[in-house]
Amino acid sequence: MATLEERIQRLEDIKEIQALKIAYARAADDRYNADRLAALFTEDAVWDGGEKFGMHRGRQAIHDFFAPISEAFTFALHYYMGPTIDIAPSGVAATGHWYMWFPATISERAIFGAATYDEQYRKVDGRWYFSHLKLTLHFFTPYESGWVKERFLVQ
Repeated sequence: MATLEERIQRLEDIKEIQALKIAYARAADDRYNADRLAALFTEDAVWDGGEKFGMHRGRQAIHDFFAPISEAFTFALHYYMGPTIDIAPSGVAATGHWYMWFPATISERAIFGAATYDEQYRKVDGRWYFSHLKLTLHFFTPYESGWVKERFLVQ
C-alpha cells in the first residue's frame, strides 16, 4: 500500500491536472487564445483533432493552429465533465479521459458540439502539461438543425 505522502501527492496531482484542463477551457473560451493554449503544452506535444481538425506536433504548431480560429469563433463555453485521471507510478506522467459539451458561435452561426478527449500529461519542473491530446468529435452541428440532420458543420 502506498504511503500517506504518496497518496496525498497523487490527489494533488489529479487536482493540478483538473486545473490544467480548466485553464484549457478558459483559454478556448477566450476566443481560442493561441498564446494561452500553447503555453499549456510541452514543447514536443501533439494536439490531434482527427480528420476534422488535423494533427499538430509541437507547441509552435499548436499555437499556429489555434491562432486563426479566434477570427471565426466569437463565443464558446467549454464544459468538461466525467474525468478519469490515472497517475503513473513514476509520478511524472499521467493519462486522462474527459467528456465535453459546448455551445458556440462560429461565423455568426450558433452551434453545439460534443466530444471526448483522451490525453497524456507530463510533469515538467513540478508543473503538469499536456503532452498528447486526442479530440474525438462526436458532433459539431448548427443549432437550427441539430446533430440528427447535420452532424458536422465542418467537412
